[in-house]
Amino acid sequence: MDGCYQLSNGVQIPKIMIGTYNIFGEEAKTVFLKAYEVGYRAVDCGRYYRNEGDWGEAIKASGVDRKEIFIQTKVSHADEKNEGFDVVKDFEATLKHFSTDYIDCLLIHWPNLDTLASTWRALEILYKAGKVRAIGVSNFRKEHFEILGQSAEIAPMVLQIERHPCRHQRGSYEYCKENGIQLEAYQPIAVGRPELMGNPLLVEIAKGHGCTVPQVALAWNIASGVVPLPRSRNAARLKENFDAMHISLTQWEMEAIDHDRAHYFRALREGAEYPGYWDRIHYVDVEAYLSKSIFNETVPRGRV
Repeated sequence: MDGCYQLSNGVQIPKIMIGTYNIFGEEAKTVFLKAYEVGYRAVDCGRYYRNEGDWGEAIKASGVDRKEIFIQTKVSHADEKNEGFDVVKDFEATLKHFSTDYIDCLLIHWPNLDTLASTWRALEILYKAGKVRAIGVSNFRKEHFEILGQSAEIAPMVLQIERHPCRHQRGSYEYCKENGIQLEAYQPIAVGRPELMGNPLLVEIAKGHGCTVPQVALAWNIASGVVPLPRSRNAARLKENFDAMHISLTQWEMEAIDHDRAHYFRALREGAEYPGYWDRIHYVDVEAYLSKSIFNETVPRGRV
């Protein structure tokens, strides 16, 4: 399918998704209808967003056939930390929110190392039971995949990370290519920050194509085989973002963006009080962690 990529297990995933963070209630219904009219066929949610029910109701109220929409959501990293939290049981609430008996893709939201093995086992259970069509992770680095590989029976099919022309994530990109993992990009337009919007290279490329800088950013991800997840409440911008699918960047333009380091930054701000925050929460000493007893114990299998 021209508008889809194929995951390692053969499941088709649309080349662009609607980001849903912080969009609730009636606004979710309005955004979904506008997005569907434009051509979107996939939504990215998360239990942590606390809006699965809103988007489930939006899809239901639209009258669109459930099978036409690729629904992706994530296990809440906040709930994972609660003692006695049951991923499989919690997933039943997700199914109710979307009025469905399956989810197209379920991700681990953040790499909580103390629960990583058991949470992934729960995703494997749901996958084997046909409750989810694909499983994956978000905000993982190579080290986290190495740890997960010590106990996983099924390899992740998707990785979702922040990625845009001012933050290439080259290591993660290459790792996914080498291991048959579909990469997804949140913050693909870097929340419209001036470092990206005013990037001279992107501005030049946009002028050459008669398009906008955000469209160049999205087209770059799509041409790289990456699924971007732009978020907007505005009808015109929803269409603008979707139309980036039809922009063909030249090989020179792709290579120029790939090698550009101007205004390199994270879209997710750390705040002055948390210098290096994102690096610290991602850091893990693989050898030290693998020596822990957690991987010498039986990982709970659970039941569906």
